[in-house]
Amino acid sequence: TYRPRVSTLVAMVPLALLFLPELGAQNRVTVADGPACPACNISLQHIVELRGPEVEGEPLGIARLPDGRMLVSFFPRGDRVYEFLPNGVARGLYAEPGEGPGEVAYVTHIRPLPGDSVLVFEGGNARASVFDPEGRLARTFRIPGRVLDSEVTSRGAFVINGDIPSVEKLGVPLHVMRPDGSLTASFGELEGGLWRPDLPYLSMRRLASDGRSRVWSAMP
Repeated sequence: TYRPRVSTLVAMVPLALLFLPELGAQNRVTVADGPACPACNISLQHIVELRGPEVEGEPLGIARLPDGRMLVSFFPRGDRVYEFLPNGVARGLYAEPGEGPGEVAYVTHIRPLPGDSVLVFEGGNARASVFDPEGRLARTFRIPGRVLDSEVTSRGAFVINGDIPSVEKLGVPLHVMRPDGSLTASFGELEGGLWRPDLPYLSMRRLASDGRSRVWSAMP
Protein backbone atom coordinates (compact mmCIF):
# COMPACT_ATOMS: atom_id res chain seq x y z
CA THR A 1 0.00 0.00 0.00
CA TYR A 2 1.38 3.35 -0.98
CA ARG A 3 1.93 5.81 1.83
CA PRO A 4 2.29 9.34 0.42
CA ARG A 5 5.22 11.41 1.50
CA VAL A 6 4.51 14.83 2.93
CA SER A 7 6.54 17.95 2.42
CA THR A 8 5.50 20.92 4.56
CA LEU A 9 6.10 24.43 3.23
CA VAL A 10 6.41 27.40 5.52
CA ALA A 11 6.86 31.10 4.98
CA MET A 12 9.75 32.52 6.98
CA VAL A 13 10.59 36.10 7.93
CA PRO A 14 14.40 35.91 8.43
CA LEU A 15 16.72 38.04 10.49
CA ALA A 16 19.14 39.36 7.90
CA LEU A 17 22.85 39.17 8.67
CA LEU A 18 24.26 41.17 5.79
CA PHE A 19 22.89 44.20 4.00
CA LEU A 20 23.74 44.54 0.32
CA PRO A 21 22.98 47.73 -1.64
CA GLU A 22 21.53 47.22 -5.09
CA LEU A 23 23.77 46.40 -8.05
CA GLY A 24 26.73 45.17 -6.10
CA ALA A 25 28.26 48.20 -4.45
CA GLN A 26 31.16 47.03 -2.29
CA ASN A 27 30.22 48.83 0.93
CA ARG A 28 28.15 46.81 3.39
CA VAL A 29 26.63 46.98 6.84
CA THR A 30 26.96 43.97 9.13
CA VAL A 31 24.24 43.50 11.72
CA ALA A 32 25.66 42.84 15.18
CA ASP A 33 25.18 39.49 16.93
CA GLY A 34 21.75 39.27 18.43
CA PRO A 35 18.57 41.01 17.24
CA ALA A 36 18.82 44.66 16.25
CA CYS A 37 15.61 45.35 18.12
CA PRO A 38 13.95 43.54 21.05
CA ALA A 39 10.77 42.96 19.03
CA CYS A 40 12.55 41.17 16.13
CA ASN A 41 11.73 37.48 15.77
CA ILE A 42 11.28 34.68 13.27
CA SER A 43 7.68 33.80 12.54
CA LEU A 44 6.47 30.70 10.68
CA GLN A 45 3.19 30.40 8.82
CA HIS A 46 1.87 27.08 7.56
CA ILE A 47 0.99 27.30 3.86
CA VAL A 48 0.26 23.84 2.47
CA GLU A 49 1.35 20.20 2.44
CA LEU A 50 2.43 18.58 -0.81
CA ARG A 51 1.29 14.97 -1.08
CA GLY A 52 1.66 12.17 -3.58
CA PRO A 53 4.26 10.16 -5.48
CA GLU A 54 5.61 13.36 -7.05
CA VAL A 55 7.05 14.27 -3.64
CA GLU A 56 10.25 12.31 -4.11
CA GLY A 57 12.61 14.06 -1.69
CA GLU A 58 13.36 17.42 -0.12
CA PRO A 59 12.44 20.51 -2.18
CA LEU A 60 15.46 21.80 -4.09
CA GLY A 61 13.94 24.60 -6.15
CA ILE A 62 10.52 25.92 -5.23
CA ALA A 63 8.35 28.87 -6.25
CA ARG A 64 4.82 29.98 -5.46
CA LEU A 65 3.04 31.63 -8.38
CA PRO A 66 0.62 34.58 -8.04
CA ASP A 67 -2.38 32.27 -8.53
CA GLY A 68 -1.26 30.01 -5.66
CA ARG A 69 0.18 27.16 -7.72
CA MET A 70 3.62 25.87 -6.76
CA LEU A 71 6.51 24.69 -8.92
CA VAL A 72 8.94 22.31 -7.22
CA SER A 73 12.07 20.34 -8.07
CA PHE A 74 13.25 17.74 -5.56
CA PHE A 75 16.66 16.80 -4.20
CA PRO A 76 18.76 14.84 -5.05
CA ARG A 77 17.87 14.49 -8.74
CA GLY A 78 16.28 17.84 -9.55
CA ASP A 79 15.77 16.64 -13.12
CA ARG A 80 12.13 17.69 -13.49
CA VAL A 81 9.77 20.39 -12.26
CA TYR A 82 6.38 19.38 -10.85
CA GLU A 83 3.32 21.61 -10.64
CA PHE A 84 1.11 21.55 -7.55
CA LEU A 85 -2.30 23.18 -7.17
CA PRO A 86 -2.90 25.67 -4.33
CA ASN A 87 -4.36 22.86 -2.18
CA GLY A 88 -1.14 20.81 -2.49
CA VAL A 89 -2.46 18.27 -5.01
CA ALA A 90 -0.04 17.47 -7.83
CA ARG A 91 -1.21 18.56 -11.27
CA GLY A 92 1.65 16.92 -13.17
CA LEU A 93 4.95 17.74 -14.83
CA TYR A 94 5.70 21.38 -15.61
CA ALA A 95 9.09 20.63 -17.20
CA GLU A 96 10.46 17.21 -18.17
CA PRO A 97 14.08 16.00 -17.84
CA GLY A 98 16.50 16.36 -20.73
CA GLU A 99 18.80 18.72 -22.60
CA GLY A 100 16.46 19.92 -25.35
CA PRO A 101 14.37 23.11 -25.49
CA GLY A 102 11.90 23.19 -22.61
CA GLU A 103 13.58 20.27 -20.84
CA VAL A 104 15.54 20.64 -17.60
CA ALA A 105 18.47 19.08 -15.73
CA TYR A 106 19.29 19.56 -12.03
CA VAL A 107 17.05 22.52 -11.31
CA THR A 108 18.60 24.39 -8.37
CA HIS A 109 16.37 27.46 -8.23
CA ILE A 110 13.01 28.67 -9.55
CA ARG A 111 12.15 32.37 -9.61
CA PRO A 112 8.75 33.88 -10.51
CA LEU A 113 9.29 37.00 -12.62
CA PRO A 114 7.27 40.22 -12.65
CA GLY A 115 4.10 39.46 -14.55
CA ASP A 116 3.35 35.76 -14.89
CA SER A 117 6.49 34.15 -16.34
CA VAL A 118 8.87 31.83 -14.48
CA LEU A 119 12.68 31.62 -14.57
CA VAL A 120 14.16 28.14 -14.00
CA PHE A 121 17.89 27.86 -13.28
CA GLU A 122 19.36 24.56 -14.50
CA GLY A 123 22.73 23.59 -13.07
CA GLY A 124 22.81 20.46 -15.20
CA ASN A 125 22.44 22.31 -18.50
CA ALA A 126 24.32 25.48 -17.41
CA ARG A 127 21.41 27.64 -18.53
CA ALA A 128 18.28 29.42 -17.40
CA SER A 129 14.92 28.92 -19.10
CA VAL A 130 11.96 31.30 -19.07
CA PHE A 131 8.53 29.62 -19.16
CA ASP A 132 5.01 30.96 -19.38
CA PRO A 133 2.48 30.01 -16.63
CA GLU A 134 1.51 26.79 -18.44
CA GLY A 135 5.08 25.56 -18.92
CA ARG A 136 5.64 26.68 -22.52
CA LEU A 137 9.24 27.72 -23.19
CA ALA A 138 9.75 31.41 -24.04
CA ARG A 139 13.56 31.70 -24.18
CA THR A 140 16.81 30.42 -22.70
CA PHE A 141 20.20 31.93 -21.91
CA ARG A 142 23.49 30.58 -20.62
CA ILE A 143 24.46 31.04 -16.98
CA PRO A 144 28.05 31.05 -15.69
CA GLY A 145 27.54 28.61 -12.80
CA ARG A 146 25.12 27.05 -10.34
CA VAL A 147 22.52 29.51 -9.02
CA LEU A 148 21.10 28.78 -5.56
CA ASP A 149 18.95 31.88 -4.93
CA SER A 150 18.07 35.14 -6.63
CA GLU A 151 16.19 38.40 -6.34
CA VAL A 152 15.07 40.72 -9.13
CA THR A 153 16.25 44.31 -8.75
CA SER A 154 14.20 47.39 -9.59
CA ARG A 155 16.41 47.88 -12.66
CA GLY A 156 15.55 44.50 -14.14
CA ALA A 157 18.83 42.76 -13.23
CA PHE A 158 19.26 39.93 -10.72
CA VAL A 159 21.25 39.57 -7.53
CA ILE A 160 22.19 35.89 -7.42
CA ASN A 161 23.85 33.56 -4.95
CA GLY A 162 25.84 31.06 -6.94
CA ASP A 163 29.01 29.05 -7.41
CA ILE A 164 30.92 30.49 -10.38
CA PRO A 165 33.74 28.15 -11.54
CA SER A 166 36.50 30.68 -12.18
CA VAL A 167 39.63 31.62 -10.24
CA GLU A 168 38.59 35.22 -9.67
CA LYS A 169 35.10 34.22 -8.42
CA LEU A 170 36.12 31.55 -5.90
CA GLY A 171 34.94 32.51 -2.43
CA VAL A 172 32.69 35.27 -3.78
CA PRO A 173 29.08 34.10 -3.33
CA LEU A 174 27.04 37.08 -4.59
CA HIS A 175 26.81 38.44 -8.12
CA VAL A 176 24.80 40.89 -10.19
CA MET A 177 23.53 39.28 -13.39
CA ARG A 178 21.96 40.88 -16.45
CA PRO A 179 18.86 39.28 -18.05
CA ASP A 180 21.16 37.73 -20.68
CA GLY A 181 23.18 35.85 -18.02
CA SER A 182 26.29 38.03 -18.05
CA LEU A 183 27.75 39.24 -14.75
CA THR A 184 28.37 42.91 -14.01
CA ALA A 185 29.65 42.69 -10.42
CA SER A 186 30.66 40.14 -7.76
CA PHE A 187 30.87 40.80 -4.04
CA GLY A 188 30.34 39.44 -0.52
CA GLU A 189 33.61 37.55 -0.05
CA LEU A 190 33.67 34.74 2.49
CA GLU A 191 35.31 35.57 5.79
CA GLY A 192 39.05 35.40 5.31
CA GLY A 193 38.58 34.89 1.57
CA LEU A 194 38.61 31.12 2.08
CA TRP A 195 36.77 28.71 -0.21
CA ARG A 196 36.28 25.07 0.80
CA PRO A 197 35.25 22.73 -2.05
CA ASP A 198 34.46 20.10 0.57
CA LEU A 199 32.11 22.51 2.38
CA PRO A 200 30.10 24.18 -0.40
CA TYR A 201 27.36 25.28 2.00
CA LEU A 202 29.71 27.97 3.38
CA SER A 203 28.90 30.09 0.33
CA MET A 204 25.12 29.63 0.56
CA ARG A 205 23.07 32.78 1.09
CA ARG A 206 19.35 33.49 1.24
CA LEU A 207 18.24 36.65 -0.54
CA ALA A 208 15.22 38.87 0.03
CA SER A 209 14.18 42.19 -1.46
CA ASP A 210 12.97 45.01 0.78
CA GLY A 211 10.37 45.82 -1.90
CA ARG A 212 12.15 49.02 -2.88
CA SER A 213 15.70 49.10 -4.22
CA ARG A 214 17.76 46.94 -1.87
CA VAL A 215 18.45 43.25 -1.32
CA TRP A 216 19.21 41.54 1.97
CA SER A 217 21.49 38.52 2.20
CA ALA A 218 21.54 36.06 5.11
CA MET A 219 23.63 32.99 5.86
CA PRO A 220 21.25 30.05 6.47
